Amino acid sequence: HPSGQKEYHAYNCYVNDKLEVFLIEPQKGIRTKVDKKGDVKLGDGKYNTSYIIL
Repeated sequence: HPSGQKEYHAYNCYVNDKLEVFLIEPQKGIRTKVDKKGDVKLGDGKYNTSYIIL
């Protein structure tokens, strides 16, 4: 972020009956699957869900 401030985005977390984890971005309605290692690719990069605050 140019100003040096952290930018936060809100995501909904969803788990299906197969225990697959998805993050859903409410603003765009995009559903992204989280892989077995906890990594997830979101618009501007790759993140690990251990750093995501639920």
